[in-house]
Amino acid sequence: MIALAAEGIGIGTWLVVGLLVAAAVAARHLLSPAARLRREQLRLHGKLAAANGLSEDEAAALWRLASAAKLSEPAVAFVRPSLLDSGGLQGVGGDVVAALRAKLFGH
Repeated sequence: MIALAAEGIGIGTWLVVGLLVAAAVAARHLLSPAARLRREQLRLHGKLAAANGLSEDEAAALWRLASAAKLSEPAVAFVRPSLLDSGGLQGVGGDVVAALRAKLFGH
């Protein structure tokens, strides 16, 4: 880089090029079909969580459960009570699981 700087390419130019490359990589990731689908699924999850009166902790736990179960449609977690028995909620307290059962399935 020192040799290139001596040839007229300054450090500022390299910083700009680096930022442009980073922006291009980020844009490609953010605009990918998979990223768009995941954002749509997360948006739907938030709407369903609000409609069911879930707290942020409960909604996050249910999202983690759906992710751990590798559901192609995470919204299925709202209608499948057996997912709460799957053990995919590591680190989530029994009180959160109980609240999810009560709010989603009336148990």
